[in-house]
Amino acid sequence: MASQLGVPALLILAMLLAPVGWLWYRLRPVQRYEVEKMAEASGLVITSDNALIVVESIASTRLWRTVGVLFAATGLMAVAAFEVMSTQSLTVPLTVLLWGLVGYWVGSVIAELGTARTLTSEGPRSASLAPRQMSRYVGGWAVLWPPRLAVGGGMSALASLALGDRSWWLLAAGLGSVVVALVTHVVSRYVLDRPQPVQSTDVAAADDAVRSRSLHALGGTAIGIEIWLVSLAVGGTVISAIARYGPGPATEGRQEAFPLLAGTSFLVLVVFVVVLPVVGFVVGRRLTRGTFRVPAPLEVTG
Repeated sequence: MASQLGVPALLILAMLLAPVGWLWYRLRPVQRYEVEKMAEASGLVITSDNALIVVESIASTRLWRTVGVLFAATGLMAVAAFEVMSTQSLTVPLTVLLWGLVGYWVGSVIAELGTARTLTSEGPRSASLAPRQMSRYVGGWAVLWPPRLAVGGGMSALASLALGDRSWWLLAAGLGSVVVALVTHVVSRYVLDRPQPVQSTDVAAADDAVRSRSLHALGGTAIGIEIWLVSLAVGGTVISAIARYGPGPATEGRQEAFPLLAGTSFLVLVVFVVVLPVVGFVVGRRLTRGTFRVPAPLEVTG
């Protein structure tokens, strides 16, 4: 009897300790290896003058991204607790990963806005003679794919309405991709355009490394979320189209066609609700953690 009670108790204890351990790890002071990792990813040379910029950036972004994920996790736990009390059962949907990405993205948005404000709050500043180009700091994927995915999500939402499907989750997924793309564009532009402190070359390079790191985090996470949302929207719209234009209950041959319709719908569900969302999660994570080389300095004016 004791052994039977011991296993669930250990599982519950592990579930309680895991978030505590994760929070302790995420909220610890910035370690030397983290600074070295950012320097390696950006090609930045760390000096005594620019080290503080790098440390403050890592600490601020890590804090707010953690807070974002924590809020998302708290919301999911509240929903799960309500489900257990209502139905005496618990299911773990795949959208847990989506909400984790959303929390990370919201935290990134807040962190980048705060970092940009902090870096420009004191001392003389300079602005480039020509507008900064996103392509100098991050690949073309960050410029092209968020709006492309937003168009796909928006068109799917409109198509679902045309098909007579008013499912809230389908509309929320399609329009959500548009909102994510717009917010990411506005915040990325804010990060890109913030004036740069008039400092030595190594400090300016660190400032550009922070800027590049921010744009990678915003763009990569946004693409991961949008792939997920668009896949849900497109998948739901395709299934709605199959249900509307497939053989109806009174249609001759309905019995023969049903297995094909059921198989097609199941395949759509697997691809658009399982495979593509997981691909989006992996792609988003990889893009946020890619290398972000410091661009060559632009001419500035005081």
